[in-house]
Amino acid sequence: MKNFMNIKNRSEFIGGKLLSILLVPVLMIVIFPTEIFSAEKVTKVAVGANHTLILKQDSNGNPGTIWAMGDNQYGQLGDGTTTQRNLAVEVKVSGVAVNGVTDIAAGDNHSFYIKSDGSLWAMGLNANGQLGDGNTTNQTSPVQILTSGVAKIAAGANHSLILKSDGSLHTFGRNDNGQLGDGTTTQRNTPTQILASGVSQIAGGGNHSIYLKTNGSLWAMGLNSSGQLGDGLTNDRNMSYEVETNGVTKIAAGASHNLYIKNSYLWAMGENGDGQLGDSTIWDRNRPILVPGIDGTIKDVIADGNHSFYIRQNGTIWAMGSDHSGQLGIGDYSYKDKNVSVQIPDSTNALIATGSSHSFLLKPDGSLLASGLNDKGQLGTGNTTNSNDFQDTKTKAYVLKISPTPSNGTALISGNDTHFAYNESATVTANPNNGYVFSIWSGDITESTSSYSFPVMGDYTFTANFGKDTDDLDNDGLTNYEESLSIYTDKNKTDTDGDGFTDYEEYSTTGLNLDGNDSALRTLFLTKETTARTEGQTAGVALVIGNPGSYTLFTQAEKDDAQQSGQTTGIAMVQSNPGTYSLYSKSAYDQNYATGLNDGNITGYTSGYSKGFSDGNATGIAYVQANPQKYNFLTDAEKNASYDLGYSAGFAEAEAAGLGEAQAKLALENLSSVTYLDQVRSLQNSKPHTDDWYFQPGLGWIWTNRDTFPFLYRQATDGVTEGWLYFSQLPEQIQKPYYDYNSQKWMSASGN
Repeated sequence: MKNFMNIKNRSEFIGGKLLSILLVPVLMIVIFPTEIFSAEKVTKVAVGANHTLILKQDSNGNPGTIWAMGDNQYGQLGDGTTTQRNLAVEVKVSGVAVNGVTDIAAGDNHSFYIKSDGSLWAMGLNANGQLGDGNTTNQTSPVQILTSGVAKIAAGANHSLILKSDGSLHTFGRNDNGQLGDGTTTQRNTPTQILASGVSQIAGGGNHSIYLKTNGSLWAMGLNSSGQLGDGLTNDRNMSYEVETNGVTKIAAGASHNLYIKNSYLWAMGENGDGQLGDSTIWDRNRPILVPGIDGTIKDVIADGNHSFYIRQNGTIWAMGSDHSGQLGIGDYSYKDKNVSVQIPDSTNALIATGSSHSFLLKPDGSLLASGLNDKGQLGTGNTTNSNDFQDTKTKAYVLKISPTPSNGTALISGNDTHFAYNESATVTANPNNGYVFSIWSGDITESTSSYSFPVMGDYTFTANFGKDTDDLDNDGLTNYEESLSIYTDKNKTDTDGDGFTDYEEYSTTGLNLDGNDSALRTLFLTKETTARTEGQTAGVALVIGNPGSYTLFTQAEKDDAQQSGQTTGIAMVQSNPGTYSLYSKSAYDQNYATGLNDGNITGYTSGYSKGFSDGNATGIAYVQANPQKYNFLTDAEKNASYDLGYSAGFAEAEAAGLGEAQAKLALENLSSVTYLDQVRSLQNSKPHTDDWYFQPGLGWIWTNRDTFPFLYRQATDGVTEGWLYFSQLPEQIQKPYYDYNSQKWMSASGN
């Protein structure tokens, strides 16, 4: 996709000592086919003696962040330390990154920045009060100097100049050569007003200062040992001297020389021992000279140390002066001084910034190139190797950040390096924690590939997003995410500890342990079941024996057999003991008696009696046979035998009560959430159960099976209404786990 970036060509970028405004902005349109970000880029560089400041803003020039690298002996990098940095570090205040920065400046060992609210901040060396904070204490973190109204800041070697938005000029710091222009040589540690209005540009040299008024006049003050004030003398001045009365549009100050543009031509004055004036000589000049041999219109000038740069109207950049450390960036390995200007290769429409011995070239695409001394890491390349060619050395100016740090995984930048040069390839890789999967990159990058490579074209901040892994590799009912919650489960094993319970069963069931084998618990369940069954049997049998009248223990077949046996036995007894039984009814007796009387004699009576007895036997037997239910002919021995038979049947039924008794006891021990043996399974069939009838002391005989549990049916005993009970396994119902649907009340296992 296309990305259009409005890069404003500003000369306030240019030079650690030059802070001015270019009147004509240049619109550069750069197309990056693979760029998918909206990130901050370098828009300005300020260069000190052995340190560097970088200002980063977005493509619209909105206020941005400030970064620093190089020498940090006095805290001039503003990172709260005095640690030397060979890669850029972000400037922070109380641990919070500075933002909203619109301008930067660097002196030899001190630094400044201006924020969008017009406030001025400083850090670094302060031995001469050059920070302007009212004392001479060095500052390793930025301190606020002014709260508003600051338009421009310029830093000399150990002094500073402020241009306010009302056009007033203020100076502070070292003043032994009168470089503050206040009419004294007294050091100032707070800003002192020099002019109330009319100033448009400012620049600080080694120990001198120059400024430009809105009427085009150029003024100078301070050290003049090399004629840098352009007054034809070499005497210092503690009050400003007017060098040019009109026509000046741009100014720049080096260590002991100055450049300016007048009527689109380049003029120079001051020290020239290294050819920094570019006039083909090495003679100092105490009056301004028109630099000869330059074709075309000059639109900007840059100076520091003993070297100089200028930019022609066609956008090419030219260098002259000292190249002892390769600071001209022209690739001349002889390191010779250049007393005539030399074009910097491939520099058209770029911006240039320079310090005492190192320089930077910012190209329109955002790439930052460096050349010169690098013994303190001031080139920001990640090493301390010097360079003499802008084309060879790329500053690692851009920083990739993973923010916030992912909590469910890790995100790595290629090689664990977060600093990259422009267009350098970077790779970010997201690695999810156990139980998570990568979903997407968000922030300055939107990409669904966990490992993603791209060319770096700015500062990027992005986040790796992870989601829960909902797959179930071992098909045990737990997702890979759920298994990651415990170190005792394994997404590749169904039963990690090998105790017969699956990881899902142990994860979801109270009483089972994920971190150890549960065989002992299984043995405990078996032991408790056996004990409870035995106790339940004993209690049930004792209740039957103690209350035989309350239970009918015979089956219907046993009742039929006993009835038939009783009939047969009764008939046999009557037949064998006829004298024991009087089988006549009253009416039969009366009839026989009447018959005997009618016979009239004892013989007839006796004969009639015998006949009646015989007939009566037959009639009695027939009557018993016809009404067996009215007679119980069992002897005690026979009754005992029948009772033994009933007792056996009762014992069998009482034995079934054991499992019910075990359930009740386990419920009271809060163990009912796990059942016996291997019956802990999926939710559909993990119901603790007792099949058929069982006896529950206090509740009587209760029936259930695995299909209806925890709903129990209670048989009517002792006048208690039959009906359904609900058996709760909730811990809060442990005291009264049974709910009676008839009485609509909870009750205990004892029936209360």
